[in-house]
Amino acid sequence: MKIDKISSQSVTKIDYPKGLESKASSDLINQYIKYVDLKTKIKAGNTKSKAEVSGGGAKPWKQKGTGRARHGSTRSPIWRGGGITFGPTSGPSRRILMNKKMRRKAFKAILSLLAKNNQVKVAEFEDSDLPKTIREQITKEASSVNSIKLIVIDRKKSILSKAANLKNTELVNLNRFGAAQMQGKTLIIFEDEAIAELVKRLKS
Repeated sequence: MKIDKISSQSVTKIDYPKGLESKASSDLINQYIKYVDLKTKIKAGNTKSKAEVSGGGAKPWKQKGTGRARHGSTRSPIWRGGGITFGPTSGPSRRILMNKKMRRKAFKAILSLLAKNNQVKVAEFEDSDLPKTIREQITKEASSVNSIKLIVIDRKKSILSKAANLKNTELVNLNRFGAAQMQGKTLIIFEDEAIAELVKRLKS
């Protein structure tokens, strides 16, 4: 499989790294996407149940003889100041278990599918290249004017960071690159050093 390599001079075809090639079933990929969504989902609400609300240890009154309804705690959900029934919590509503081998296979399979659709490219620029030249070359290789691009770099002071102010472009460090960052992107551009480092990490 071939992918485009962008430079200030031209665009050439190179082999897609074999260390990133993988095939996985659609079920495994869907399971991995759900796993990532649950991991990255922000849960804002966190109510307390009857067991979590402080106080209410003593029975408010004896069981019989008072003429009132029986109660065991003042922290019951039907009491003022009591716990909340079926309220939102910060804990996951459900869990999806995936081991490291399965996650890695699914991640590489998604990246391989994007590369097969010509949505993965590698960029190699020199420090002497002008920022305008870098931005023009990357924009030229975008699938459309409104395409959402993701630029993956390996170091903070990368030459590709000069293209970060492009329209609809997101810049991300390799350490923070994952399936969540790939969602909704029509084009992923790797710094040449970043894709080489990614191959090394996925081998170990």
